Amino acid sequence: MTDPTAVRVPRAAMRVAQAWGALALVHAVIGVAGLDRLGRLFARPVRQPDADVGRALLAPTWHAVDRAQRVYPARVACLHRAAATVYLLRRRGVPAQLVVGVRNTPFETHAWVELDGRVVGSDHDAEVAASYAVVARV
Repeated sequence: MTDPTAVRVPRAAMRVAQAWGALALVHAVIGVAGLDRLGRLFARPVRQPDADVGRALLAPTWHAVDRAQRVYPARVACLHRAAATVYLLRRRGVPAQLVVGVRNTPFETHAWVELDGRVVGSDHDAEVAASYAVVARV
């Protein structure tokens, strides 16, 4: 029997709370130890879910990180967003990759998430990623 006084947290709110925690973890790791240590955080063995399950987790995870960054107390750059998304997806067994790219004119760096060689996010995200030369995959 369930407790009638128990508070039910909606699944979407729970995802946002987990995303906020992932942002905090990623922010701390990047700030203290850099990208190399972040790579080790992702290096845990990934148990592969069914491909459809993995794809079904992409949008909710991406949107949860997007919502969490709005209330995060520090500046959240594309590297933090992408790293938090990869961390959450890999914890669920989805073999997502953090990709870092650079372009020369104007000089900029950018980070995004890929799964099976495809950019996770909107069509605009894929167009933006295509304008960068990949310098690292984590």
